[in-house]
Amino acid sequence: MRNLAVRVAVIAGALACLVACSSSSGASDPGSGHGGTPAGDAAGLAAAKAMVTRYLKAPATLGLIDPLKTKPTGKRIYEIEFPGPVGQVVGDAVVNACKALGCKVTRVPMGSDPASQSAAWQRAVRDKPDAVVSAGVAKAVVGTQMRQLRAEGVKVVVFVSDAVPGTDVDVNLAGATRMLADGKLQADWITADSGGDANVVAYDFPELAYVASWAGGVKSELAKNCPSCKVAVQHYGFAIAKDFPSRVVSYLQSHPDVTYIALSYGDEMVGLQQALSSAGLANKVKIVGRAGTSLNFQLIKSGSAQKADIGFPVTLFGWGLVDTVARLLAGQDGNAPYASITQILTPDSMTFDPKNTPSWFGVKDFTAEFERSWGVGA
Repeated sequence: MRNLAVRVAVIAGALACLVACSSSSGASDPGSGHGGTPAGDAAGLAAAKAMVTRYLKAPATLGLIDPLKTKPTGKRIYEIEFPGPVGQVVGDAVVNACKALGCKVTRVPMGSDPASQSAAWQRAVRDKPDAVVSAGVAKAVVGTQMRQLRAEGVKVVVFVSDAVPGTDVDVNLAGATRMLADGKLQADWITADSGGDANVVAYDFPELAYVASWAGGVKSELAKNCPSCKVAVQHYGFAIAKDFPSRVVSYLQSHPDVTYIALSYGDEMVGLQQALSSAGLANKVKIVGRAGTSLNFQLIKSGSAQKADIGFPVTLFGWGLVDTVARLLAGQDGNAPYASITQILTPDSMTFDPKNTPSWFGVKDFTAEFERSWGVGA
């Protein structure tokens, strides 16, 4: 098994390691100064419960309206890919989508370090394909290559990135706005589940610009809907990711009042359940993650410390990269209506086999919906 640093980098699309630090901010101590439930707390709890109810339902459609005008038959697409399981999920999705559309895919591997990322994107600059797609890249590392490709007429589409649409890339399917929304939804789940009384620690990556909005979403939504809650944000970098489980245990041991953990990526659960169990802490906290994989889904179903996950459709977005590129190459609008698709995944809302679901699928039979919009398939 690859170490956690690589596995997290696969999903996150990382920069180089930085020294970890921590900071916290929060409202008053739970219940402090309150002789009962204030009206503001009750209204916030009701709002959070309404959001949770809404997002427990699975989305039914991608929302595609306009059919693809021209298929990108024979067009060359470079898929710049992180190592590891999630990177392969994205790459496989791109290959399958291109097979349906008749375009040619070159999978260009890159590592989690800036040098290998830059080299991979420089290869694309040299080869000048018709389009470049990727997940988990930062403009501080490859922004120059992104802009150079666009200047030469190459279409560039990404997700999980801080790249700016119209400047660095043509389309960013899931950037800071998506991270903000996911963080808010995690906060609403915590508020609803706790009845408006939670002490939360959230873990993010300070070196990833777009993740900052995730932590901001957790904090701002708790401040709005759960003013009696406390929240601390812990920052850590890839240099210490392999020690993440032990660091969480140490934090919980020194902060015994913590009742909830919010994670920014599913792979942060690698080894964490075992560490919590060994320390006798597995039943003392509840964990809500996002962008989970089969590991997270199995943990949720089995009654582990992880109770929920905010669904992030990695495979669907892999197909979405190709869908967006095809529309751009056809001279159409590249805005993707499916970019905001999500669901709160709990033991009751998951209707799929967690062992055979590498990433949340988003919409049932989404591949058929893409193909209908493209005018291909049965």
